Amino acid sequence: MYTQFLFSVHAETYHWSSLVRFLLDRAAKNPFHVGFCMAYHLRASLSIPRLRERSALLLQALLGRCTRLRRTLDAGMKVFHQVAAIALRICELRAAGVHTDTEVNHKLREALGQVNKIVENLPSRSIALPYDPRIRVGLLIPG
Repeated sequence: MYTQFLFSVHAETYHWSSLVRFLLDRAAKNPFHVGFCMAYHLRASLSIPRLRERSALLLQALLGRCTRLRRTLDAGMKVFHQVAAIALRICELRAAGVHTDTEVNHKLREALGQVNKIVENLPSRSIALPYDPRIRVGLLIPG
C-alpha cells in the first residue's frame, strides 16, 4: 500500500508535501515495516535519473529520523553486496569451465562462510529480507 503512495510522491510538484510528511511520520512510528519498505523502494529509485534527487532527499530524511533502521539497513546491505559478489564469482567460475562442480561448490561454501562471520557479528545475528522485513535470515549455510 505504501508503495503506491511513494509512486505518488514522485509525481508531486515539490519535494516536501503533506504526503511526504505523512509517509515519514508513518515510517517513524513503524520503522521496521513501513520504514524498511520505504527505504528499499527509495534506494531502488536512486537508479532512475529523474527520480534520483527526490529519492535521495527522502531517503536521507527517513534515515535521519530512524537511526535503528539505518543500522539495520547498513548491515543488510553489507551482507547482500557480499552475496551478490559471491554469485558473480560463482558464475565466472562456471563460465570459465576450468573448475569441477565439486570445486565450485567448495568455493561457494568458503565464501558463504565468510558472510556467516559478518552475520554472526551483528547484534541480532540475522538480517531482514528486502521484500518482507518480517522474514529474518540468520546463517546462510549450516556451521
